Amino acid sequence: MFFIGEIMYSFKKIIFLGGIMITSGCSLFGIQTEEQPQYKVLKKDSNKELRLYDSYLVIQTQTKGTYKDAQNKDFRILAGYIFGDNKTGEKISMTSPVRQYQKGDNWEMTFMIPKNMI
Repeated sequence: MFFIGEIMYSFKKIIFLGGIMITSGCSLFGIQTEEQPQYKVLKKDSNKELRLYDSYLVIQTQTKGTYKDAQNKDFRILAGYIFGDNKTGEKISMTSPVRQYQKGDNWEMTFMIPKNMI
């Protein structure tokens, strides 16, 4: 039996993941739908670019565990933050890049903060 909170969280996660899939799909076709930091392309070849980014602010989590466990935990924390679980209670628009990487025994995930929130 599900609790209402679990259903709402699952619904929010589905909407959030759907939004990521749509914006990722748009990015494949050259349509930019979310805010990104400014950057300069330093070098480019057939399938990658070396970029120099302007500075930008991120929210970040750090957890221990397997990649999958850390990904789930970090995602819940950061998704909650952008859905309004923050000091001001303000919802934050989706931005990119979203990054997850291993740092020693920990996994870190970051979301960029939109310029209008700084």
